[in-house]
Amino acid sequence: MAVQGIRLPRLNLALASTREEHGAERFEPGREEPTRLAGLNVTLFARPGGGRMSLAGAVRAQYPLKRPPRARRYDPRMEEFGVYPVVAFDLDGTLLRGTSVSLLLAQWLGQANEIMELERAFHAHEISNSVVADTSAGWLAGQRTADICAVLAEGAWIDGMAETFRALAAVGVKLLLGTVTWRFAAEMLQERYGFAAVSGTEMHVGDGVLSGIVTRYFDEHDKVRFVEEWCARNGYSMSQVAAVGDSRSDVPLFESAGMSIALNATPDARAAATHVLNTDDLSDVLALLRAGEVA
Repeated sequence: MAVQGIRLPRLNLALASTREEHGAERFEPGREEPTRLAGLNVTLFARPGGGRMSLAGAVRAQYPLKRPPRARRYDPRMEEFGVYPVVAFDLDGTLLRGTSVSLLLAQWLGQANEIMELERAFHAHEISNSVVADTSAGWLAGQRTADICAVLAEGAWIDGMAETFRALAAVGVKLLLGTVTWRFAAEMLQERYGFAAVSGTEMHVGDGVLSGIVTRYFDEHDKVRFVEEWCARNGYSMSQVAAVGDSRSDVPLFESAGMSIALNATPDARAAATHVLNTDDLSDVLALLRAGEVA
């Protein structure tokens, strides 16, 4: 039975209206017109591009329900990696062996000695990562991101990265890249290997050129929050996270994750980790993730 005299709130409803269906002219973009739909007086707003949407769909789009993250469905393939369906990797010193993104770029720009002293002070807890970021940002101002990526691509990356990430992704493990170094370096790896999310210190980029202006600092505590927030949005707990890292910036995450692997690591990272591994091939972490035992 048609309901008379009810006016709904204005909906941003994309509707390809025709004279035959509604007895009205086809809507023009940006033009409002009342029409009758299923006995209701509804003010429709046609967006550019047209397209059809049901009244119920329009209401849901205009007034979406806030739902908690869905519980993860059981996937028998995940039994291979136990209770760790999320693996968070560090970048500097872990995937990039014996150096860091900042040091690699500083060497390219002829600033190696200064960045080496800054990184020594950072690992000794004498300065924060923001000091390293501010100093190196000035050197990077005016550099093209394409050139930066070309330099990073030639870095000393650990063997077995593609094999490891492919094996984990094949059984549904979600891969995160949590780093305090420059986010543009993390995004380069994300594009290549398909990480679900990445973090890092951010710099403004305009027309493919680095500005030298830091827009967000990122430290070891931000790294933990990055993983925690991603897990909360996607229905995981921190007890389901395995973290792989090598140094000071990984310790807080090691303390929060269900499993932690200190990979070719410093003493403080080793002390905080549940597992310790020295290897030249990243794929060796797969045995630890499968067995949950120290190799």
